[in-house]
Parts: sequence; structure tokens; C-alpha cells
Amino acid sequence: MGKNAIKKFVDVILLGLFFYEAGSMASASRIHEILGCVFFVLLIIHNALNKGYYMNLGRGRYSRKRIAGIVVIGIFGISVLVLGISGVAMSTQLFPNIRFLSDWNVRTLHLSAAIAAMAALLFHVLMHMGRYIQGKKFYYLTGLALVLMISGIFGLPYIERWYHPVSINLQESIEGEKVDFSGNVLIVYFSRVGNTEFSAQVDAVSGASLVKANGTLLGNAQVLAMMIQNAIGGDIASIQTEENYPASYNETTKIARDELANQSFPVLKHKPLDLAQYDTIVLVYPLWWGTLPRPVASFMKAYDFEEKTIVPVVTHGGGGAGDSVKVLRGLAKGKVVDPLSVYSSDIPLSRKDVTNYLKNFVIGNAY
Repeated sequence: MGKNAIKKFVDVILLGLFFYEAGSMASASRIHEILGCVFFVLLIIHNALNKGYYMNLGRGRYSRKRIAGIVVIGIFGISVLVLGISGVAMSTQLFPNIRFLSDWNVRTLHLSAAIAAMAALLFHVLMHMGRYIQGKKFYYLTGLALVLMISGIFGLPYIERWYHPVSINLQESIEGEKVDFSGNVLIVYFSRVGNTEFSAQVDAVSGASLVKANGTLLGNAQVLAMMIQNAIGGDIASIQTEENYPASYNETTKIARDELANQSFPVLKHKPLDLAQYDTIVLVYPLWWGTLPRPVASFMKAYDFEEKTIVPVVTHGGGGAGDSVKVLRGLAKGKVVDPLSVYSSDIPLSRKDVTNYLKNFVIGNAY
């Protein structure tokens, strides 16, 4: 096999591997990480086979097309470098003991780098194809490249949100700085876990408000509640409904929509709580249809919160706290403070945000 044939073979494998990796975020993390390493090895081989291009960068005339090509390659190179660094930083299989970039949202960084690399790669391929394809075919190819690029920009975050299996080290996620919190605290959370009969094989998906820790299924709100308890102490309890919700996330959203439309109060499994002994109630819940889940409304209706301080902590997929705090203030006689809103996919890395929020709460209530 000649050098040119080897180049083309490596290029085809690289291209296929890149798009497979970009589109297979739901694959097992070990497979994703191994193929990522293979991609980087092939990329090094690709650049070694094309070293002549880099050796001749300082020669010849710099036309607009050539400058554009250099810029595209530069963007791709930087994006791939960020992909590699962020990939190692959040590795759970091949590099589990390497931890850095702790103050960054590493997953968002990784996803952004993947989108930038995809856009640069498509332009790079398009510029190469322009040497051999002219006329209408080239315009069709350009249109296809734009469609793929737009699909990547919008599709990759969708895949990341709805189909990425989330597996965490629970202790690493929940442990952190302690916050000096006065008074007795009760942390109450509402989650699909505990209110749904999931099969043992269910995947933990960020968009469906689930994570797994050592094979144990946990809810996003549950993990946040554990973080808060680790930071300030206090007791912890969950809101549970008499009737379970379906394992299907889509079916659950339909039921939640009907509950909201009817302003119903789902019946709870009452485990009587003595709220008299608590000064502060930290309430952790997901945003459902832009507002407070009706089971949480049932909890608010079941107890007297007069002279209590309610601290809302809301998990969401892009809607922040919605109007849930407004609804809470309408249901509770006590004081409802401004909320902490945490994007669902960021929860495993949000311990520091929880700490800062609780510190600000303490400072705000010290005067």
C-alpha cells in the first residue's frame, strides 16, 4: 500500500471515528474513552503523514483560501486539544485518578470543544472536496456540510442531555466544605427515584433526573439533598406519592402535565414529620413544566410552615426555577428565600455551587 493510500485510509477511519464518538455519547464510557484514545493516536499518525504541509507553511503566497484553511486547521487543533484535556479530566475508566480543572464545568467544556471541532472538520473536508468537485455538486456538498454542522450544534447538546449515562463517585460528589448553619435544619427532596418502579437495568440519564453510583440508582434531587446535608448537617426526608409514576420519562411528563392542568394534589405516603423542631426547611425538587411539581405542592399543603424559613433548591433542564418559587410563596405561610437553580447535567460537579449558595444564605440572614 502506497503512502497516499495509507493517508486516505487513515483519513477515512479518523472521519468515521470522530462522528461515531460525537454521536455515541450514550455508549458505555469505557468504549467511548478507548475509542477517544484511538482517535488521538490516529490523529498523530495523520499529522506525521502530512508533515510536509506544516514544513511548507512559511512558503508561497497566502491567498484567502489558504489563510482560511490554516485558520480552520488551527481551530480544529485547539478544539481537539481541549477535547483531550477535558476528556482525561472527567475520565472514570482509563484515568480515574487524574483529577484537575475542578473549578470548571468540564462536561460543558468537552461538549463545546466537540461542537467546535465538528464545525472545523466539516469545513476542512469541504475545502478538500472543493478541489475535485465543481459546480452544482459543490454547492450541494456545501449545503450538506451546513446541515451536518447545524445538526451537530443542536444535536450534540440534545444527545448529551437526554442520552448520556451519568455515573458518579458519590462520596467525591457530595463531600466538600462545611458551612456553619445555625438552627435545626430539615432537608426534604422530591425525586423520581422513590416514586417510580425502575427496572434494575435502567440507564441513568441526566435529562431524566437520574444518576448511578456504584450501580445504585439515585435521583438528581436526592444527590443535591445529600450534598446539602454534607455541608450543613440536619435531617433528611423524601416526598413520596401513594401512586408511583411510570418508568418512562415521557409518560411521567404527561401525567405531570395533567396534574398541573387540574391543579391536583397527589396523595402522599404520609410519614408524619414534626416540623416544630426545625427552623429551616431546605426543599429540593425538579422543575416540572416550568413550575412546582404537584407532589411538592401536596407536601406544602400537608404541613404548617409558619415561622419557618424555606430554602428552595431547584434542578432543571434550562428553565431555572421557573415560577416554582412564586407558587411556593403562595402555598407557604413561612419565609421563602431566593432559590439555588442547578442544571441537571451539572449536578455531579455542583458541590462548590451548593457551598457558595449556603454561605450567602448564612450571611444574608446574619443581620
